[in-house]
Amino acid sequence: MVTRAAPVCGNGVLDAGEACDDGNLDNGDGCDAGCTLDTVEILTSVYGNTGQIPARAEDAYRFTLDAPGVVRVATSDLAPGEDSCVDAGDTFVSIFAVVGGVRGVERLAFNDDGGVDLCSLLETGLPAGTYDVVVNSAVAELIPNYEIVVQVLALVPGPGDYDGLIAADGDDGFLISIPSENTWRVMTGDGAGGCPADADTILQLYAVEAVTGALTLVDENDDAVLGLVFCSELTVALAPGNYRAIVTGYQGAAVPPYVFSLECTDCVAPLRPVGPGDLVITEIMQNPSAVADDLGEWFEVYNATNGPLELGGMVVQGNAANDTFTVAGSVIIQPHQYFVLSLNSNQATNGGIPVDYQYATFALNNASDILRLVSANADVIDQVRYDDGATFPDPTGASMQIDGGADPSLYDNANGANWCESLVGTGTGNPQDRGTPGAPNGLCPVGG
Repeated sequence: MVTRAAPVCGNGVLDAGEACDDGNLDNGDGCDAGCTLDTVEILTSVYGNTGQIPARAEDAYRFTLDAPGVVRVATSDLAPGEDSCVDAGDTFVSIFAVVGGVRGVERLAFNDDGGVDLCSLLETGLPAGTYDVVVNSAVAELIPNYEIVVQVLALVPGPGDYDGLIAADGDDGFLISIPSENTWRVMTGDGAGGCPADADTILQLYAVEAVTGALTLVDENDDAVLGLVFCSELTVALAPGNYRAIVTGYQGAAVPPYVFSLECTDCVAPLRPVGPGDLVITEIMQNPSAVADDLGEWFEVYNATNGPLELGGMVVQGNAANDTFTVAGSVIIQPHQYFVLSLNSNQATNGGIPVDYQYATFALNNASDILRLVSANADVIDQVRYDDGATFPDPTGASMQIDGGADPSLYDNANGANWCESLVGTGTGNPQDRGTPGAPNGLCPVGG
């Protein structure tokens, strides 16, 4: 007769009736003293644990992301670092969502042998929420001695506000991407310039070495204003790269819901590229008399918006397929500015015209032509099709202009009835050439 030994919890053998057996009777290590699963709550941004997993069992580690973030899970044996897997066995790591305290059945991410030898390495982005990291054997065998390191970091891809919440003896970790060399302010608060009641934080900022991931302390702060504000604030000059901020409660105290903020104190906001409707073609000198056409042609556009615009990349097109140019470099037009573009910016030879941008090759036909402005995204910004006097003016030695009686954006400049021959001298000593380059247009006579 064969006599079966009674199940013994803590002997490292998964017996009948046991959900786990990690070879000890300790609680809080993934398998409790009753050999039932003991999901470990991860309260810090970097968590480490060692353990043993019987065949067909698992260890589970639960964490919460208050904002979208990234989690990195690595297994190894008990040797220092992640470079050895000799005694760890063949681990398999999975991540599951937890809703209402219940783990889902679908793996969101998993890894078998992404680390050293048969150990695992998993790194993935996740939305805000609660998750379980589950470790077991890839081949349903004993995992004798393993170490796990879990890093949980909220992503800070740029300036903005990000939610935080810290349990007692815990911390929040933020992975910050700094795009430019500027002065940056990193702070905790309520998102409105104050500090939540009962919030007392300590903020540490580290530079992350690009290749090794090593951390170097940049600066730290306890109270932004000693005795008055218990939230934290750092203002530091930072080079482009990745940084890690760690926020803890003072003396390990819990921190109620708070806001982690990143802002640039001296960044210049990039100008918005010009788009449809932003510019109005207001004046065209297609046939000057004071100088030859290839020296004195020009046209004028008006910024109809309340902000500066970037003209760089804008394409100007004529009727012929090869009659085009692209505005090169960074060229700024100020709000409500009348901006002149011409073949020739030399006022000594162009008839005395003040020019804001000189293009290389482009011709305005004296009779009929189209003048089209196209954005860098290939959207038509504005266009005028003049027609040899049929509906548009056809002057010589004077510009054709949109009526100056109101803001140019209020007129339909595709309608020739809203245009007239300029009656205002350019003031260059050539009275036969008339126009108002770089300035508001004059009034059109009644009837055009």
